[in-house]
Amino acid sequence: MKALTLIIIAQFIALTAQAVHIPSWDRPVAEANEITVLENSGVFKDVQNLSLRKMRNDGTGKEKVEMIIDETRIVFALGSKDIDGCNSAQYFSTKTFGYVGEVLNLYFTDHSSRFCKDIQPYEWVMTLESIDNKSLEILGTLKLGVNPVAVYTIQTQPPHNDFGSATTFAEDEDADLTVIRITK
Repeated sequence: MKALTLIIIAQFIALTAQAVHIPSWDRPVAEANEITVLENSGVFKDVQNLSLRKMRNDGTGKEKVEMIIDETRIVFALGSKDIDGCNSAQYFSTKTFGYVGEVLNLYFTDHSSRFCKDIQPYEWVMTLESIDNKSLEILGTLKLGVNPVAVYTIQTQPPHNDFGSATTFAEDEDADLTVIRITK
């Protein structure tokens, strides 16, 4: 009976607060404020524009990472999560990209909940590998150090953008996504 009462009170508070819950929305959680290129080779050697955003789906709670590399939008679903001894979350995601069967592997380490005393210079460390699916040759590697900032969404308004093409974001000054120029 107490649990039912608490649930009803929580629902009442959520409804009166006008909180928006859209099960299909990938709500932005954090985005890159500063991106440092730690290593780039092969197909990633001449990357000019890069942006990163971490999102969480309202309905499922699953997390994704959206990367825009030179106006090409790639979304990785962060599936299995491994926790190391210092409570850093480590993710691996893979995506087949392009018509020729290029495979992109994302290795993502999130140090935001780390409790060991060895301070990491970046809260997120991401490595993106491009691999030819036929020859299994590594076409390029991009390793990034990122210190993200939290993204706060207005709870009384549904999202005004459905994450269209990356070109729209890169050219639209009023867009939610900030394109960050890489500094080497």
